[in-house]
Amino acid sequence: MSELVNLQSEISRIISEADGPTKRIAAVNMKLFIDRDASVTDTMTLIRVLQSVAVVGQLDHSLRSKMGRTVLPISVKFLPGPGDMYGNILKLSRAIKKAANVRVVKIVSIDDNPYLHNGKPVVI
Repeated sequence: MSELVNLQSEISRIISEADGPTKRIAAVNMKLFIDRDASVTDTMTLIRVLQSVAVVGQLDHSLRSKMGRTVLPISVKFLPGPGDMYGNILKLSRAIKKAANVRVVKIVSIDDNPYLHNGKPVVI
């Protein structure tokens, strides 16, 4: 019996080492609210160069709202730092807002699971 436990422990260790740091990459689906005249391509390029961001992709066509803003659904894969996911999401969202002149960031899901903080959607 103890041989089976040791074998399971060794398999778990090998799997965790094989995945390495890429296992920690989080995929965040979000909606960005940008000004109507802002360039979608430029906005995504500015996000791509942020620290810890690995990949940025557009999920769907951007939508023009009646309020004069563009809603841009994107996916951002990034490497979270130490701490909880909410803190990492806040840091990433604030960096996006600052770098790309984004008005509002709404987090839709993380790793294909809906994301709520204290039962409420995360809007920054």
